[in-house]
Amino acid sequence: MKKASSKHDVIYALVIYAIVKIMLMICGLTDIDLISTLLTVIIITLLLYVREYVRESFLKQTYKVVGTLNRNLHVGQIYEHFKGNIYTIVGISLYTESGKMIVSYVPYGDTPNASNTYSRPIFMFNEILEFGTLRRDRFQRREDLENT
Repeated sequence: MKKASSKHDVIYALVIYAIVKIMLMICGLTDIDLISTLLTVIIITLLLYVREYVRESFLKQTYKVVGTLNRNLHVGQIYEHFKGNIYTIVGISLYTESGKMIVSYVPYGDTPNASNTYSRPIFMFNEILEFGTLRRDRFQRREDLENT
């Protein structure tokens, strides 16, 4: 499954690199580029590990549904599931047996087929979840990835 890279990760990496380089210059070290590159890689690796650990801990928490959003969904919109996967809406339909509207979506960047297309009622797609004191949409729109 494809994940979208975050512009923030690149910015964080550049900031960390600049801070490390400045600190090394202040200390008077000569091989600044090599040392700062190595330290930056180590720091970023540690930060990514910590972020993934926090994310996994967050996902292990139980949640409850505390409401639903009233939003218009359209084919082509991109959403991030609260567990981190990103999806593109490929269809909205009416389930005739129950009269409920259904949204169908595929992993971001994939071509829809029978093995990768998922569906759920729109009311579930629009749910607001609560993890202890933290509230989060089940699916959060990612407008930054649309029209790219």
